[in-house]
Amino acid sequence: MKTKVSFIVVLLSCFISCPGAFGQAQQPASASPTVVVIDINHIYQSHVRFKEEMKRMEGEVQRTEATLKQKFEEVQRMGEQLKEFSPDSPDYRRMEAEITKRQAEFNAEAAIQKKDILKKEAAIYYDVYQEIQREVEKFAKTYGIKLVIRFSREKVEPNDRKSVLSEINKAVVYHAGLDITDHVLNELNRRAGQANNSTPISSRPGVPRRPRQ
Repeated sequence: MKTKVSFIVVLLSCFISCPGAFGQAQQPASASPTVVVIDINHIYQSHVRFKEEMKRMEGEVQRTEATLKQKFEEVQRMGEQLKEFSPDSPDYRRMEAEITKRQAEFNAEAAIQKKDILKKEAAIYYDVYQEIQREVEKFAKTYGIKLVIRFSREKVEPNDRKSVLSEINKAVVYHAGLDITDHVLNELNRRAGQANNSTPISSRPGVPRRPRQ
């Protein structure tokens, strides 16, 4: 009889502590979306491969500028020589026509070179951004992140109106240990052989542990 009473007590306890245990199963409480932030500008500024590509691009721009400068100075010299001829002379008209032709060619080449440089620069930015996105997606899937918001680490300059307005207009007002910028940057640079990958992800600075649900 004692055993039977104990069984009834346990059964009643189950009904009290677990309402609906023999009815409809309880639905788990919906977990709040997990959110982190990232500073894209900081990643571009410290991205090893991006800086190398931009340095190479800078060298190409300097070589292009040197070539164009040489052609521009040549046209200027022809303009100085033009002053030596009488405006009514055949030589004047011939050189004037040549200068006009050279100037048109220079303007066209300069426009083409500028367009080509901007196109290459955009391709570098886009390629790196795609790389950043892939790493962010990998991190989000690994740690169950639902939303990644862009923010800026840049400190406000109280005496700079532009800096103050930028600070006021920031989308992120406050965050606590949710910045994944360093993790993403380290992973990107590690692939370029520039970062030390011996430190576990969870203990790297700026990388939050898997948030509690």
